[in-house]
Amino acid sequence: MTQLFGTCFRMQDRSYGLALLVFGIMAAFAIFWSWPFEVAEIGGGPSILIYLILLLGLGIPVILVELVLGFWSKSVFPKSLKMINSKLEFFGWFAVVNAFWLFVELSAILSWCAGFAYYSLTSFYPLTNWLNPLQGSLDFVNFFFLFSSPLITVVGLAIIWVSIFLILLKTSWASRVRRIAFKILLPTLAIVLFVIFVLTVFLPGGINPGLNFYLGFSPAVFLGGSSWRTLITVIFFNLGAGLGILSFYSGKIPEGSKYLTSYSIIISLSGAGLIFLGGLVFFTMNGGSGLINLLGSILPIGILGFPAVPFLGWSAGFAVMERVMGPIVSKGLAFLFYTLIFIVGVLGLSLIIEPIKETLETKFSFSKRKFLAFFVAAGFLASTPFSLTSMFPWGYYLTSLSYWWVVGFGLTSVILVELMAVGWVWGADNAIGYINSSSQLKVPKWFKWIIKLVAPSICIIALILGIFDTLNGYILYSWGLLNPSISFWQMFSPWYEGLSFVFLFLALVWLATSLATAFILTGVEEKSGGENA
Repeated sequence: MTQLFGTCFRMQDRSYGLALLVFGIMAAFAIFWSWPFEVAEIGGGPSILIYLILLLGLGIPVILVELVLGFWSKSVFPKSLKMINSKLEFFGWFAVVNAFWLFVELSAILSWCAGFAYYSLTSFYPLTNWLNPLQGSLDFVNFFFLFSSPLITVVGLAIIWVSIFLILLKTSWASRVRRIAFKILLPTLAIVLFVIFVLTVFLPGGINPGLNFYLGFSPAVFLGGSSWRTLITVIFFNLGAGLGILSFYSGKIPEGSKYLTSYSIIISLSGAGLIFLGGLVFFTMNGGSGLINLLGSILPIGILGFPAVPFLGWSAGFAVMERVMGPIVSKGLAFLFYTLIFIVGVLGLSLIIEPIKETLETKFSFSKRKFLAFFVAAGFLASTPFSLTSMFPWGYYLTSLSYWWVVGFGLTSVILVELMAVGWVWGADNAIGYINSSSQLKVPKWFKWIIKLVAPSICIIALILGIFDTLNGYILYSWGLLNPSISFWQMFSPWYEGLSFVFLFLALVWLATSLATAFILTGVEEKSGGENA
């Protein structure tokens, strides 16, 4: 334990802090987006216990493997896998392509967050009258589109991508803003969440049903296979695992470090604590909004898709605060919350994109400034259709489906290959020997079976359950806006049943595009002498 605390104090320098910052920022995304709707889908309490079990049996081993890969190879992710076996380089590039898909999705989510920050100070709360009091009649389509003004989302996207360009262009700027994020923004976000929790837990409904829903336990849900699969993918998203990001930044840790094992534990547990706090806030503040009653009745039959829960819930919760505490407190906290998520998210995207940029630099020779300009422009254009829900309604569904495919299948597959590469090709004994030579906190010999069998088996089960859910219409009923009972979609009702084939087709497009791009990049010979400035 002393070693863990000692490592915490050493992690504020660049070599240690960057990977922790990655996880903290992915945790911020999880608080705003993935964690609320995944908990809602599972039914509350069991998610906490399942998440902790998977964190120990899968999350920490995966983090340790990714850190060791980068620290050992001192190279980018595809090259790290290639150093183990040349045939594995392909999966490294597959991870890079999935990272591109993911940051397009996340930038769209951030643009919505910018809109919510704007509306939190203007007309946000009067528009939550649809709650009234959530008896099953709501116009979610108009509600969500109303908060997705084209001007606001485009301005938000422009701020995101211009900021990323400036951060990545100047190394000194990147170092400063990330130091601010690590030392100021993330702690401030945690404080704001705690303040909101204290203010809302004792409001009517804060404990029952709010806290009871979040912490209550249901054996039937706990034993359900889909709930485990859901949280497996959530862990990968929250950890930022399977993208090669942590591997990239661990390669910057100076040789001779003795904290890899402690580091993997600290990263996993600190982020889990932030996510758990975010869940406490979300469900206690919604105890009096009626949303939790909706979760237990209407959502399972598909009138409202689970991925919509965060956007409904945060606005509903702040609306409850306004009715009880007045507009100054509620709007001030809402604006601060959304703004912090937005700023932290922008920094997070820069951390995701930097490894992609440097990975591509191992293959091609180009000017740093020109490449960044092209990359940022491509990211802006690719994310625009996802974010403009008021003009392009399918953008919301594309974002949800992108999360479903990239996290549920792309990242899970990469992590499976990564574990098999380290556990079976490199050799678990060799990996553990290297880990222990670089750690004061030693890994026991039996840990090799976690890397070789337990963690890979969990990934395989998650993939099988994901395929089963997809083939059995998960996409169709989970994205509830497609339900023809909602007036917006009544015009499409004759073709409603056929829409599932559209989504499966899009899934095949994602898979084909990712595999083809990874195959092409694998075949490109590395070039040297590129211009770095």
